Amino acid sequence: MSILVPADHCDELRQGDLLVQAITPSINEDGRYACNTGIVLVVSRNCNAFRKPYITVASVETRPITGVQHAKTIGALVEYFKQLRDGESMLDTFYLGTINADTQNRYVAKLDQLHTISIPKHLDARQEYLRAHRTHHLSQDYVRELQLRLFRAFASMGFDDYEWWDDGDLDFVKRVGLAQLSVAKAELSRLEAERDGKVLACGQQHARGYDSDIAKLKNRLANIESEISPVLRAQEKRQHPANTRPLSTENSCEQLLTKK
Repeated sequence: MSILVPADHCDELRQGDLLVQAITPSINEDGRYACNTGIVLVVSRNCNAFRKPYITVASVETRPITGVQHAKTIGALVEYFKQLRDGESMLDTFYLGTINADTQNRYVAKLDQLHTISIPKHLDARQEYLRAHRTHHLSQDYVRELQLRLFRAFASMGFDDYEWWDDGDLDFVKRVGLAQLSVAKAELSRLEAERDGKVLACGQQHARGYDSDIAKLKNRLANIESEISPVLRAQEKRQHPANTRPLSTENSCEQLLTKK
């Protein structure tokens, strides 16, 4: 099933139409007003799109697929396109698939980049504008999906990365992370002791064989600590919210990370 179908230029403008070379206003990083020209998706409801001189559109951007062309399995490719289509981790994007003969890119409408654009109001000028700028329209199933996704993009409040976790799940992640930290620290201590023993027995030149493994372990320790720190802080915050006494030194986030 095609997501986009060729537009019938005799139709009125409607929700789900794709316009090319559309001019959208924006504000640059330096605060200056600018006009951009590109592809947009009409998101105004039909009763507005039919007749009003101002309509709401979403910017359309390319999403290159060169990075997944060498996926190891068909399953990985299927999962990639499924995530693009469903927007599970990208609530503000709406997948449009391919446009014309461009096989290297896929296109997405950015529901967090909405603009009001002006189009001719009088019928003849309006039809001429549509003939020049409208190329495609969403298939009917995807028009309905667009409506649902617009609702979800604005009605879904989302959660803080760690505040939403169930207490039991947060504690489980903490225990797994601390266990990994403990194993890595023990291995680092073992390697450093073994290296120091070699140096005492045979000289400094024998330390070189250990340096690479020790450096890798230290990097791994740093990665584990950076991953587990927000989890520990989130649990600490739950156990001792504002205006209550802090955790004892024994159980504080910093103490848990530095504990041998």
